[in-house]
Amino acid sequence: MKNEMLPKKIFCLIFSLYLIVLGGISIWNSRSAIVSIVNTINISRMAEMTSSFENSINKNFAFHKYFINIDGMEKRILNKYVIEDVSETVVKDLQGQLNFISEEAKELEKKVSAIQNLDYYCSDKNIPFLYIQVPFKADANKEYLPIGIKDYSRENADNFLNELKLLKMDSIDLRKELNIKFFNTDHHWTIESAFEASQLIAQLLIEKYGFHDLDPEEIIADSNNYTIDTIKNCYLGSQGKRTGTLYSGYDDFTYITPNFLTSYSYEHVVGDESVLYKEGSFEEALISDALETEYTPEYYSSYLNNSYCEMIIKNHNAYNEKKIFIIADSFGRPFSAFLSLYFSESVVVDTQKGRFKKDIYQYIDMYKPDIVITLFNSGMYNDESVFNFYNKSN
Repeated sequence: MKNEMLPKKIFCLIFSLYLIVLGGISIWNSRSAIVSIVNTINISRMAEMTSSFENSINKNFAFHKYFINIDGMEKRILNKYVIEDVSETVVKDLQGQLNFISEEAKELEKKVSAIQNLDYYCSDKNIPFLYIQVPFKADANKEYLPIGIKDYSRENADNFLNELKLLKMDSIDLRKELNIKFFNTDHHWTIESAFEASQLIAQLLIEKYGFHDLDPEEIIADSNNYTIDTIKNCYLGSQGKRTGTLYSGYDDFTYITPNFLTSYSYEHVVGDESVLYKEGSFEEALISDALETEYTPEYYSSYLNNSYCEMIIKNHNAYNEKKIFIIADSFGRPFSAFLSLYFSESVVVDTQKGRFKKDIYQYIDMYKPDIVITLFNSGMYNDESVFNFYNKSN
């Protein structure tokens, strides 16, 4: 028995020494932050300084991703389904997909009221309004979550949509309309599902809202008119970065682009400043090179050029002069890119905290869209800022 335990003890000793060395290097790399914090100690700012110190240590941790991979490999060997992270816990379901978990929404009635007020405002101006529900990943995978793991995203969305139905507001639940697929290592839907959703919504706008000039020749709606390019084992998403690749593996990533003639201009505005302007085809103007990260390129965010605030899209080859205003979380990036093929102009804004801060009502007055849509995943009902449509700059 002693001989059997010896290799494990040696491994534990070596691994402990490895961690001590890494910790020492990390503290050395963070020495300037430590000195700065010591010199400015203020009890009233202790929480802020502690957070700053932790962020600096995490940023400078030597071989950071290698440590995460080793930790992930250990948890995979031990068949651990719950991975605790500093910012957010990751849960591996029985299909092997990684999930974030959503708590029961508080003050849901306030968020319903915010959408109701926006709907009323648009109605007074004879502008159609549509609420689009996208599933949270743990909502779609609810039946596969490990025993004891409780996610409330499905209940939150169901309760919210039931209230909208009672108020006789236009909404569509994509959870029931489509078989939406998600990346294994990321919380977003796949590009294929975003494309499929955009096609469904475009047809709804044509058939229900009378927008018959969106695609009169039915070229945009024909999936045969698109090029599909899949890159194998290339992408590590937000959840996989928290567990390491030895735990999660990699995702494939698919680019979908129209193979018919397109002409676009694109602008990203942050506050009152234009930070990016591009012109060209759909692919040239709306898709950027994937940003390099510590892990893999950030492929998902390449749709709409890694933008996050106010995105202004002009489609110079549109069949019409219609304008659409889209309020969406990050699920709206590829979705809005594809939907823009049907409109002359599209404006996309993300109301999550720290992003679009202008007054939505004033923007509608200025932009005068032909339709306003909101698109949120069912994990958004715990984010107060998403449903704040007033000026957030103050």
